[in-house]
Amino acid sequence: MATLGLEQDAAAFSRLARRLGVGRLVNGRTGLRLVRTPSVFDGLLWSIIGQQINLPFACLLKRRLIENTGTALPGGLFCLPTPAAVARLEPPDLRPWQFSGKKAEYVVGAARLVAGGKLDLEALRMMSATRAERILLGVHGLGPWSVNYIMMRALGFADCVPIGDTGVTSGLKTLFKLEERPDADGTRRLMSVFSPHRSLATAHLWQINKPSL
Repeated sequence: MATLGLEQDAAAFSRLARRLGVGRLVNGRTGLRLVRTPSVFDGLLWSIIGQQINLPFACLLKRRLIENTGTALPGGLFCLPTPAAVARLEPPDLRPWQFSGKKAEYVVGAARLVAGGKLDLEALRMMSATRAERILLGVHGLGPWSVNYIMMRALGFADCVPIGDTGVTSGLKTLFKLEERPDADGTRRLMSVFSPHRSLATAHLWQINKPSL
């Protein structure tokens, strides 16, 4: 249930959008929910790998990491890597897989924090959003975008915004018919009207500029 996001109140968000006069944000997808990552560690990896690169390249990097550190299964499949498996790497090991030096450093460093017990990812689920955000921001390589991505996609917090996300800013530009994409402060201001459902608002903004099927 949690993995599929069924606990998210999509109906309440749709009502809010219509009350705000932006019902077009949810038209045709009133039941949209954020699907959760298989584990918090997987969300952590995605949040680092996906920084400042396009989705196809992020998927390529993630696949290479999985193929080289995950457990092989029959049929050419792989289990997701454990924190310990990634922690055994050295940052230069990731360079042949096209990881940048910084991205490799962040991935290995974060895995070592988790494997060494210095970052309890499961405990974050039980914390307030404010405390979880503060802890994650203390991890080297995680900024506001990465932290809010983890909180939405891995921890299931309902009221997050990945500040700096181009999909969000492009969606806001379209939704509110702006001349240009909003900056960080503008994004916070525009997204504030969707509280306490800003994570779902983010999911809808990611879709608003995609062609309808």
